[in-house]
Amino acid sequence: MRINSSRLLFGAFATVVASFVAAGVLEQYASRDVDLASDAIVSNAAPSIEHLAALRSEVWQSEFLLGDWLEKHASGRKADDAAVEASLQRLTDDERRYLLLPRLPDEEGLREELQAASLAYQRAAQRAMDQVELGSYARARRTLDEDVRHTADTIVEIAYRGIRFNAERGGALARDIKAIRHRAIVLGWALDAMCGVFAVFAAALLWRVLRRAQLLTAENERLLKRRADELESFSGRVAHDILSPLQVVQFSLSAAARSADQKATASLARGQRALKRVEALTDGLLAFARAAAKPEPGARADVREVVEEVVDELREDACQGRVSLLVQPLPNEAVACEPGILTSLVSNLARNALKYMGESLPREVEIRVVDRGARLRFEVEDTGPGVAPELLGRIFEPYVRGGNYGVAGLGLGLATVRRLAEAHGGEAGVSSKPGAGSVFWFELPKAKAEARPVEPAEPMLH
Repeated sequence: MRINSSRLLFGAFATVVASFVAAGVLEQYASRDVDLASDAIVSNAAPSIEHLAALRSEVWQSEFLLGDWLEKHASGRKADDAAVEASLQRLTDDERRYLLLPRLPDEEGLREELQAASLAYQRAAQRAMDQVELGSYARARRTLDEDVRHTADTIVEIAYRGIRFNAERGGALARDIKAIRHRAIVLGWALDAMCGVFAVFAAALLWRVLRRAQLLTAENERLLKRRADELESFSGRVAHDILSPLQVVQFSLSAAARSADQKATASLARGQRALKRVEALTDGLLAFARAAAKPEPGARADVREVVEEVVDELREDACQGRVSLLVQPLPNEAVACEPGILTSLVSNLARNALKYMGESLPREVEIRVVDRGARLRFEVEDTGPGVAPELLGRIFEPYVRGGNYGVAGLGLGLATVRRLAEAHGGEAGVSSKPGAGSVFWFELPKAKAEARPVEPAEPMLH
């Protein structure tokens, strides 16, 4: 079963794009997870360890200051009441900072234990201080030894567990970050490799498609050339085979017309006109068959001379068709072709413009020559019905005709113009708008001989 290359190519490119998108999405998700884990370490685990360590240190400091304060009072020495109260306040502040951090489910019990132990410590310390103020030093020492130290040890133990809990949690988060980064790197490399594989596959497939298209184009060009050669050969052979008997018939009719009566002469004249139309069609076949012939080296055709001769020849046809035949000032230039070739080119376009004028108003055909540097462009503009848009791309192909099929012809005139122009290093074309006329044109290289000074001629109206 033949595989559809275009679908494979589309699928390969779609996979490459999807891989790039997936890599981007994966990177974003990995970055988000890393950010969350990092935030948890920075905003919770690390501050918790910091505040719990400070709390533990302050408990020891507070317990020492409280014992020293008691002994100084008992011995009658001066004691620093403010130092004890400041230590107890710092202890409260450290606890509050820890409790303000985000709560974690596994840490809730530990927080409650710490709050209860801190409250018990504050009460025991305050009770010992009150007993000292009352002079009950023995009771104050018992309170310090039993209650204050016990609750202090409890706070230190809870703080140690909290520090260990947050350290383990921070380590787990760090390992998560490492795992996330590793997973993202592995998947990123996998997606990059997949992109590379499919990109190579798509490039190979694209090369195959382009190569197939080139081969098909070359084959079509060979086929078209072969058919064109066959068409040229056939056209020339048919024209030659038809012209020979036509000349005999024409001669016979001319001889019979000299000795015939008036009625017979009229019939013979109609026959002669019909033969002339057939001869014109045959000449068209011959011209088309010879159009691809290579130009003679050094060929030269005078532009003004040839165009004026064609205009003189067409004057009667223009008058019969009630068409104004205008010629813009012609340059004193020459083109690189035989005069007969230039005559055929200009005559074909001008005759076509006259033949296909239809019933359009106004009725004008204008011939002009435009200097385009190394080339001359010959333009024939008419005010006829124009060319249908669907015919513009094929109007110069053999046997393609416009919509006016009431006009005699084979549809070889424009094909002959293009072939002659291209065979002599030029080109031909048309611009047209239905209902607004057409401009048919061809270009030919200038002759190598130096051009004479331009002497503009007056516009001619025929």
